[in-house]
Amino acid sequence: MAVLSSPLAGQESLTLEDCVERAIAYNYSVQQTANNALASASEKQAAFGSFFPSVNASGGYFNNSGLVIDPVTNEVSRSGLGSGSGTLSSNVTLFDGMQTWHQWKRSQIEHVMSLYQLQSAKNDVALNTAAAFLQYMLSEEALLVAQEQVQLSHSLQTRVSALHTVGSVAMSEMYQTKTQVARDEQRVVSAKNQWDLSRLILLQHMGMPADAEVVFHRPALEVTEKSTVLMTIPSQRIYEASVNHQPSIEVARLSVQSAYHAKKATLGTFYPQLSLSGQVSTSYSNKVYNYTTTTQTIPIGYFINPLNQSHIPVFTEIAMPSNPVAKPFADQVEDNVRQFVGLSMSVPLFNGFQSRSQMRRATLNQRNAELQWAQQKDNYRQTIERAYADASAALSQFRAAEITAEASKENFRFAKIRQEEGQMNAYDYSSAQNSYLSAMSDVLRSKYDCLFKMRVLELYMNNTLTLAK
Repeated sequence: MAVLSSPLAGQESLTLEDCVERAIAYNYSVQQTANNALASASEKQAAFGSFFPSVNASGGYFNNSGLVIDPVTNEVSRSGLGSGSGTLSSNVTLFDGMQTWHQWKRSQIEHVMSLYQLQSAKNDVALNTAAAFLQYMLSEEALLVAQEQVQLSHSLQTRVSALHTVGSVAMSEMYQTKTQVARDEQRVVSAKNQWDLSRLILLQHMGMPADAEVVFHRPALEVTEKSTVLMTIPSQRIYEASVNHQPSIEVARLSVQSAYHAKKATLGTFYPQLSLSGQVSTSYSNKVYNYTTTTQTIPIGYFINPLNQSHIPVFTEIAMPSNPVAKPFADQVEDNVRQFVGLSMSVPLFNGFQSRSQMRRATLNQRNAELQWAQQKDNYRQTIERAYADASAALSQFRAAEITAEASKENFRFAKIRQEEGQMNAYDYSSAQNSYLSAMSDVLRSKYDCLFKMRVLELYMNNTLTLAK
């Protein structure tokens, strides 16, 4: 018992709660579900961001050859052209039939759903780990009982051998005790194998290697009035008290709300969409020049003198560009700025019945979600009823096994007295001992079965799993 239950130097002692925590941290399904919850949080943030205007900036520089149109001067050129542009634009949806609103509400609901799914995954791991932990405790106790019986059988064999030496018992008595010793040693081997296997399974639940230096803390596991208090509550009351905080039920309930907002978002596709947009842009061309301007006087015609019919020339002054110099980039960017603001509306008239088809699917999805919610509640009620019935049967089985074990223990005690007094042969003694061992095994199995099924009910009630210290 000291070897099995007490930590040695360098060994770690783990309780059931420690095992559950490690199993949850190790389980890949739980990790994936946790990542899904993080992803849903990002989707919720993105859905909320849909209410804000979108802002985009773009720019570029381009080298052109062949026939091109200058984007600044609009002149047609066949020589090389270098041009650039920059744009800052923004767009905001003013009304879209409440699609953005319902999509945001749906993303909020689905994020909460992902958290409940994570809790449900953790509960599944906790149940499986608790089952493995209790199976390990059962196999450990069974091994201790088997080892104790081997010691008793060896003591009996020593005594019978001594009596046979002095001729007090027959040879058959001695062979019977040897057979009992061999049978009990076989039970030890079988119990040790079961203990090794149950320990390995428990370690694997936590992702630990088979040779891990760890022992498991043995709590005071007894079926007491406190541990069976749930059995005094009708199963219907347990269902009513726990149904509203079950992760699987909450997921189904939130699925109905999600389907409702999906339907409302689909309905929004029938309404006009109104949006506001604006843009600021500028451009550059390497074919734009600055010129030095000089004034020249040139004749543009003549005037006929009515008096003598002579021609009098008419002159004008014009500005003549000269000395072309490429216009600086900064000046072009500043001078070529242009802006616009626009309000647009899109009215859906006909899209090949796509919106109507999507609306019908959304309505059916909502109805299916409602049916799924009702089914989940019905399944949970049946689960509670089965768990309650299983726990009640396990408790009754344990109490009956205790009575049988007590009677077998008394019978075995009396058999030991009679055997020591020489009033019982080895065969009858072995029969009494085997009956006692069988009764003790039934008590152990029924005790751990009862404790586990009680813990299942407590998990449904509180969403936590603990064992009494």
